Amino acid sequence: MEKRLIGLVSYNIHSNHMNYGAALHTYAFQQYLKKKGKQSVVIDYLPRSLEKYNLKYPLFNIFSMRNLRGAVWCCLNWGFLGLFQNVRKFRKFQNFFDKYYVKTSFEYDYNELMSLESIENLDIDTYVCESDVIWKLYGNNDFDDIFFLNAPFAKNKNKIAYSPSIGARPLDEKEQERIVSMTKDYLAISCREKEGAEYLQKILKRDVSWVLDPTLLLDSNDYDPITAVPKERNYLLVYNCMTNDKQMLLEAAKLAEQLNLEMIEISNYSINKIRFKHKVKTDLGIEEWLGYFKYADYVVCNAFHGCCFSVLFEKQFTLFQRDGSDYRMKSIVDGLGLTDRLIPYYDKRIPQTMSLIDYKNVNMRLSALRNQSFDFIERYIVQG
Repeated sequence: MEKRLIGLVSYNIHSNHMNYGAALHTYAFQQYLKKKGKQSVVIDYLPRSLEKYNLKYPLFNIFSMRNLRGAVWCCLNWGFLGLFQNVRKFRKFQNFFDKYYVKTSFEYDYNELMSLESIENLDIDTYVCESDVIWKLYGNNDFDDIFFLNAPFAKNKNKIAYSPSIGARPLDEKEQERIVSMTKDYLAISCREKEGAEYLQKILKRDVSWVLDPTLLLDSNDYDPITAVPKERNYLLVYNCMTNDKQMLLEAAKLAEQLNLEMIEISNYSINKIRFKHKVKTDLGIEEWLGYFKYADYVVCNAFHGCCFSVLFEKQFTLFQRDGSDYRMKSIVDGLGLTDRLIPYYDKRIPQTMSLIDYKNVNMRLSALRNQSFDFIERYIVQG
């Protein structure tokens, strides 16, 4: 039987601050498709939103900052404290992509991709917008056409959306019209959040499935081949992602003391080593990041994918909401029966007593959601 080549577009190789979840959701999706006998290729796309952002040397981003406070913080965190750590992290990420991704030979920016009728003469007949918050409005109050496959290279190809997320704010009439226009020729559409699926279904006036993030399509043992074992044991892990949540760190420190555990933070905030006096891991590769989750005694995090891997590795965990607009977290904990693990943004305090997570019940719910996701992939991508 002839095997189709599937092209994947998302945030992955290029993401804000080299995001572990962004790298792993595409890895997981490729691995799942491989299990199903499907060949895929990641389109190495540098999104418009990141074209002027220096991932390897964040200190250089100081020239685009508009306020003095941000510039000072950038100098402290990325200059004096975190320069070499970030370079090490960058190299580890690139090694991971080179080793584990099947990707295009070249990196493309927005204008380059929009000018192509085909990509590297690859025999791609199906394109998938794969996960992450790619269907949102960006700084110019417009969508990224590439993330919607609204480009010449995808013309007359099968187009499928697997678990993209949309932005937090409701779309106005013109924005709704644009998203309808860009998705009218899609074979199938799904969303990573239940609320997002319902909202899109209302706008698009077509079926939109609620499916899992690709990281949850795999079992924990599927990650073993790429998981590095940390040297530490008996620790509480804090994954402090995207926003330097100082209140979360203070609450985590109290819990670590209560549980008699060492506190280890994974983040990009080198400055926290000085301010909070605990271990801060700022240069971890993806394999190391997985290892710290797998061997943690407890996890505190403020990230959607932190929640996903806490569940996969069956950890007791607490999830801090960043703000009131982040419904990704609420959707996943509600779906898995873990609503009590979510700490709301308006009252960032870990309760004195929390019941242990019953993973027998969680895994039953996860299995049901997986089956929904498997069915979508089987129908529209594997057999479609």
